[in-house]
Amino acid sequence: MLGTTDNIEAHHIIPWQICEDNEIIRIAALDGFHPNMLQNGIGLEKYTKLIGKGIHGNHPAYDKYVKTQLDRFNKIGLTPEQANKFLQEELIPDLKKRIIEAKNSGMNLNEYFKNINKKIGIK
Repeated sequence: MLGTTDNIEAHHIIPWQICEDNEIIRIAALDGFHPNMLQNGIGLEKYTKLIGKGIHGNHPAYDKYVKTQLDRFNKIGLTPEQANKFLQEELIPDLKKRIIEAKNSGMNLNEYFKNINKKIGIK
């Protein structure tokens, strides 16, 4: 799955824990969105603290960024089609872009998103 190997781990772009209890995800599911769909996955190199290499590890700052983006979009009366379109055409592409930026920065995912969150005022 997703080209995983010993040092490449599957990563949910919209984390599973967020998907479990998010209203937008629940609404988008009525239009076919599922957290395990291919569009919501990417293979990332496992972060090893000992050598400071890799990108994927514990990522609470990333989760906070994703949750904030979902909260900002949440609208009363959102249709399943609107929710699914937002996830697949706006949020997931933005997150993929930022994940690639994180990878190219040399930081792990959590450190990169700590910086992003600080810049845009997410506490």
